[in-house]
Amino acid sequence: AGATTGISAQDFVGGGVNVTTADVTGMGINGVFAYSNGGGVSVDSSAGTVIGGSNGIVAAEYGAGAVSITTADVTGMNNNGIYARSNGGGVSVDSSAGTVIGATTGINAQDGGAGAVNVTTADVTASRFDGIYAVSDGGGVSVDSSAGTVTGEYDGISAQDTGAGAIIITTADVTGMSFNGIEARSSGGGVSVDSSAGTVSGASTGIVATDNSTGAVSVTTADVTSMISNGIFAYSNGGGVNVGSSAGTVTSGYIGIVAIDNDAGAVSVTSADVTGVMGNGIFARSSGGGVSVDSSAGTVSGFYSGIIARDNGAGSVSVTVDDVTGDMIGIRTIATDGATVVTLGSDAIVTG
Repeated sequence: AGATTGISAQDFVGGGVNVTTADVTGMGINGVFAYSNGGGVSVDSSAGTVIGGSNGIVAAEYGAGAVSITTADVTGMNNNGIYARSNGGGVSVDSSAGTVIGATTGINAQDGGAGAVNVTTADVTASRFDGIYAVSDGGGVSVDSSAGTVTGEYDGISAQDTGAGAIIITTADVTGMSFNGIEARSSGGGVSVDSSAGTVSGASTGIVATDNSTGAVSVTTADVTSMISNGIFAYSNGGGVNVGSSAGTVTSGYIGIVAIDNDAGAVSVTSADVTGVMGNGIFARSSGGGVSVDSSAGTVSGFYSGIIARDNGAGSVSVTVDDVTGDMIGIRTIATDGATVVTLGSDAIVTG
């Protein structure tokens, strides 16, 4: 225990820092502070509990060394539970053996270069910002919270690659109290979100999965809920979009599922029950890759339209449904230069 920091280990010449500890308390600032300038940083507190008056654990590499953190319970009383950063060497955080609590962010893992960022957790809670915030600049980001529950006052999980690295997220329950349950964004590496092991809830959007370039976007879910905006928003610019929510219910304050490829990538949506309280149930659009919507495993309802499926290019549009309800239009299909096929179940009811 320390009045300011429990353990402070610093290297300024590239030799590296390794910290292995049981219980640590730093009442004033940090529980553990580990810093290197090129040699890498390793912190292992899996044998005990770490508490910091500000941050629980800070592991910072200001050269290109790797950063690795393995923990049990960690608490940051006024700031981050865990803060991990490198400038190209990659960041790995594994807190699956315990609970991480942060007053601001639960786990903040960043690589300012092209190093990979990998986060594996059990329960994570943040009182003011994101439960998990993970960012790279080309190395890709992987978040696996399937062993626990993640709750953030802003986003539950925010994962971003500002370069062309892939985003891979696997979760159980996730909640974003003020913004999104899960936010995943890449610029060419593709995005994969699998929350089929739990429920995702966001005050704004339940799940945001976007690739602003030609990376593929895949979203697989159980229950998803949003209060204000879309239940699921999935977007690519040519890589194709696949949304599968047939293992649960999607309910949103606006549009239940939005699946868009702004270029010639294929768009596929497979769902059970979907509700868009103030918008459409399902909106699916491509610009030449074709659109397929299969909601035959459930009921789709929307304030405006139940289902809108559209291809603005030469792609075909296929819709397979059971019950669909829209206050104005039940099902609307548009194929600018392709075929349109609507298949109804034997006892289907379409209302508009």
